[in-house]
Amino acid sequence: MPITDSSLNSSEQGNFESLLCPGSVPQRSPISVSGEEQWFLSHLGNQFVILVALYSIGPEEITEIINLSGVVNLKILLTGQITLSATIIGKVTKIDCTKGALFERYDLKHNTTYLFRPDQMISGRWRQCWS
Repeated sequence: MPITDSSLNSSEQGNFESLLCPGSVPQRSPISVSGEEQWFLSHLGNQFVILVALYSIGPEEITEIINLSGVVNLKILLTGQITLSATIIGKVTKIDCTKGALFERYDLKHNTTYLFRPDQMISGRWRQCWS
């Protein structure tokens, strides 16, 4: 059961079909990183993590990612059908969802963003990452 009344959670923005709201424990999902099969949960913990689903990546997104990469103790995970530009390689971890579970469980659409706390709890989710 999610802990929705915590001051550690942000208010939810957007409509979601997933029950993984702020205050929820994340669900494990099979992913691939650089062709290696892994579990999504292995990328969470000990720091804040932001997950952004993108279906295209342009100059605005690249600028925002570079700005986010300057935040101390923040890991950036990108997923979606995108190719990383040279300017952001090394600043993010690109994860592929080969079985579709991550997209389904987290109801990921273009620009959907989740923020995970260092204790792995979901702290926030938004349909629009960039303002």
